[in-house]
Amino acid sequence: MFKITKYDKVHKCSVDIVKSDHKQATSSVISEFIKPKLLDPKVQYGINNIIQDVKQKFGVNMSYEKAWRLRVEALDDIRGSSEDSFRLLPRYLHALKNQNPRTITRIDKDEHVGIFKYMFVAYSASITGWKYCRPLIVVDGTFLKGKYKGTLFVACAKDGNNGIFPLAFGVGD
Repeated sequence: MFKITKYDKVHKCSVDIVKSDHKQATSSVISEFIKPKLLDPKVQYGINNIIQDVKQKFGVNMSYEKAWRLRVEALDDIRGSSEDSFRLLPRYLHALKNQNPRTITRIDKDEHVGIFKYMFVAYSASITGWKYCRPLIVVDGTFLKGKYKGTLFVACAKDGNNGIFPLAFGVGD
């Protein structure tokens, strides 16, 4: 057991001690420090910003890799992990169908491995609105970036006002 008798705010470590991957710069301390900055969607808070802020606040040099891991950890704490989101997806689709009775959903995964294959959603409002659209469906897709990749698909039509009317969404592996 020890007792703190004096606290001096001035950082007196030599330059040799303050080096890359400083052990006292724990992930939990820095993660809590950067979380408020990651919460604001209007602010672009990148890896280099984290490195500069940690250097300014704590006087510690940090490697790019460590800052990257801390940012991922902080974002997981804020948003939840991708694995948790995939686990919650069937419950979300079930709740969606309960609140919108004519909504059509489908999710499929590889039974042997339990890996996500695809998901499909057509909201009841889109199904009902289709009868007021021109009889032409356009399907487009975009690649998803991130840990699990995949493709986001959307099916759209033109409504009576020449606006884009979304019909269905899907995510495929």
